[in-house]
Amino acid sequence: MTRSPPTVDPSKTLREAALLMASRQANFLLVVEDGRPLGIVTSMDMVVRGIARGLDVDRTPVRAVMSSPSYTASPTERLEEAAARMAKMRLRRLAVVDGEGHIVGVLTSDDIARWLAKTKGFQDALLNAICQYSEPPSEMPYM
Repeated sequence: MTRSPPTVDPSKTLREAALLMASRQANFLLVVEDGRPLGIVTSMDMVVRGIARGLDVDRTPVRAVMSSPSYTASPTERLEEAAARMAKMRLRRLAVVDGEGHIVGVLTSDDIARWLAKTKGFQDALLNAICQYSEPPSEMPYM
């Protein structure tokens, strides 16, 4: 889990979100209101759902292009369970929230790959990663 993940308010513009991503060297931001996750916005969301559709980056709020709802895990959830859920739902990130729903971190596919490499060895981790993401989705999520 990565503590202190990059976050953005849903009312911020796409330009503000892009600048925040650049300053944090991140390709995603958790969209948060009152400390609770509403969804996620990725650089791909901003390009495909925003810029490619001609939306004004200085007027369009993050809310307009974010993916929601926010899928979450608890800090006490077993990594294997969270990883299986992420694979099944084809997610690359899960917001980690406390008992009150406030963000405490984010679990990413990179975190899982590092854990697999440590616990199962590099070759098994690589094979698992390839198998999980080799089948294309049944529908295009951006259209």
